Amino acid sequence: MRRGTSSLTFKLFAVCLSFVLICVFIISSLSSQFVKDQVIGRDQEFISQILSKVNEYLSLNFSAMQTILFSVDSLIESNGYEEKQVGRYLDSLFEMNIQYVSNIYVIKEDLSIVGGRMITRVLDQRLPELEDIYKNAINSSYSTSISSPYRSKFSGWTVTISRVSKTEPSLVIAVDINIVELEKKLLQIHREEQIKLFIVDYNGSILANSVGGIGTVGKQTHIGSISIEEIMNRDSDMFIYPDSRVETLVMKLHSPKYNWQLIAISDGARLAHILNTIDSHFYFLISIGLLLSLITAMLITRYIRRPVLQLIKKMRQVEQGDLDIQVTLDRNDEFGDLSRTFDSMLHQIDDLFNRLTMNKELQKKLEIAVLQAQINPHFLYNTLGAISNVVRLGQTDKVDIVIRSLIAILEYGVKDPSYKVPLHDELQNVRDYIIIQNIRYNREFDLVLNIDPRLLEFEVFRMFLQPIVENSIFHGYKGGQIQGVVRIDAYCEDRKVVIEVTDQGIGISEDKVIDLFKHREESSGINQRNRIGLANINGRIKLHYGEAYGLSISGEQHKGTCVRAELPVPHEGSISI
Repeated sequence: MRRGTSSLTFKLFAVCLSFVLICVFIISSLSSQFVKDQVIGRDQEFISQILSKVNEYLSLNFSAMQTILFSVDSLIESNGYEEKQVGRYLDSLFEMNIQYVSNIYVIKEDLSIVGGRMITRVLDQRLPELEDIYKNAINSSYSTSISSPYRSKFSGWTVTISRVSKTEPSLVIAVDINIVELEKKLLQIHREEQIKLFIVDYNGSILANSVGGIGTVGKQTHIGSISIEEIMNRDSDMFIYPDSRVETLVMKLHSPKYNWQLIAISDGARLAHILNTIDSHFYFLISIGLLLSLITAMLITRYIRRPVLQLIKKMRQVEQGDLDIQVTLDRNDEFGDLSRTFDSMLHQIDDLFNRLTMNKELQKKLEIAVLQAQINPHFLYNTLGAISNVVRLGQTDKVDIVIRSLIAILEYGVKDPSYKVPLHDELQNVRDYIIIQNIRYNREFDLVLNIDPRLLEFEVFRMFLQPIVENSIFHGYKGGQIQGVVRIDAYCEDRKVVIEVTDQGIGISEDKVIDLFKHREESSGINQRNRIGLANINGRIKLHYGEAYGLSISGEQHKGTCVRAELPVPHEGSISI
C-alpha cells in the first residue's frame, strides 16, 4: 500500500538523496576552496619571492656603490688629494660603472664638484642643489648617507649616495644612482610576470616603478587608486585592497640597505580568471553530483525496500501468534542477519516460556524447603537438650536467655519466607542463633559485624544469613568442637551489594565446595538432615536477580572459609554508591 511522502521508501529515498548530494556539495566546496586557497597562496608566495629578488638586487647595487665610494676614498688616502688625478680616476670609474650610476663626483666645501662625466669637468661651479647632500654626509661622519630623490642638472631624477672622505674631511664623495636602469629592471619583471613594482622612500616619493616615467613625474601621492600614505601606514606587509572592479593584492617589503620600501601590486585580473574557471568547474561538479545522487538514492532505496517488505510480512504473521514461522531471508548482508536473529529470538521466546514454567515450580520447591526447615526438629531437639544441660548444671541464669532467643527465632521463622526483611532484622536473628549455639556447645562463637550503615535497611530474603552462619559452625568449627569468630561484612562494590560471612576454622576443599552447592535431595549422609543448604540460598538469589548474582565460597585448609553473596543495588536508588 502506498503512503506517499510518509512511507519508509520515500523517506529513505529523501535521506539517501540528501546525504549523497550534501556529501558531493561539501567535498566540491572544500576542494574548490582548497584549490582557491592554494592558487592565492602560491600567487602571494610568488609575489613575495619577486620582492625578495628585487631586494637582493638593491642590496648588490648598494654594495657596488659602497665599493665605488671606498675606492675613491682609498685613492685620496694613498696619493693625497690632487684634483686632476682624482678627476681622471672618477672618469675611469664612471666609464666602468655607467650601467649602474649616472655620475660619480667629489663635492668640495664651496659646493663645486669634480666629476667623472664630461659636463661636470666643464662646469666647475657652485651647485646649491648639493648643499643638503653635502651637509648630510658631513653630519653622518664616516657612514654612508642616502638622499631623498631630487632633480639633478646632470642626472635628472636621481638619488645620491655620499660619504665624507676620511683623509680630507672637507670633501664628500658622491654617486648618483642610475634610476633609469633600475626602472628597466622593474619593467622587465612587469612584462614577464604582469606584476606592478614600485620603489618608494619613507617620505612618500616614488623612486622607480615598472610602469616607467616616474623620473618625469616626480613625487606621487597615489599608485593607481591606492594612496601611498595608506600603503605605508599599513601594519601588515600584505593586504587586499577592494578596487572598483577586482580585488587588488598589495605586498610590501622593507629594503634595509637603502631604507626604501618595495611595493608589489597585482590587480587580480589574472587571478580572478583562474578563480572563475575553478567556480565553473565547481558548478559542473554539483550538477554531476545531483545526477549521481538521484541514481544512487533510487538504487539504495530499491535494494533496501524489498527485504524490508518481506520482513514486515513475516512479522505480521508472528504478531498474529504464529511462533513457528521461519523468517530467514536467503541473504548474506545485514537483512539476512536480522532475519536469522529474529528466528533465534522466536526460539528463545519459546524456551523462555518453558523455563518460566520450570522456574516457578522450582521456586515453589525452594520456598517449601525453607518453610519445612524453619521449625527444624533437629534444631529444636538440640536447643531443648541445651536447656536441660543448663538446668542440670545449675546455670539457671542462662535458661531465660536461651528461651528468649528460641522464641525470637521461632517468631521470625514462621512468617512467609517470600517476603524480604531489612538486613538489621536478619542480623538480629543471627545474634539469637549464635546465643543458642554458644550455650548448646558451651563455646564462645564471637559474632563480629562490619556493616556499611547505608545497608542496614537493605532488604534481603528471610532466613538468608542463618544458614551461612550455621555452615561456618557446622563445617568451619567442626560442629562446635572448636570455637572461633564469625565475621559478617556488608559493603558496596562495583555497583553490587556484597555480604561476606567469614570464619577462622579448618578451611574447605574444592570438593567440599561443590558438595555444598548440591541440592539437599542430591546429597547423602549427614547432609540429609532437615536444614536450609547453601544451594537453596544460591538458587533463590539467581531466580530473583539473574545468573550474575549468587553465592561463592573461597578458603584454604586450616585458614578459614569465606562465603560471599553478591546482590544487586535497589533500582529506587536508596543506596548511593
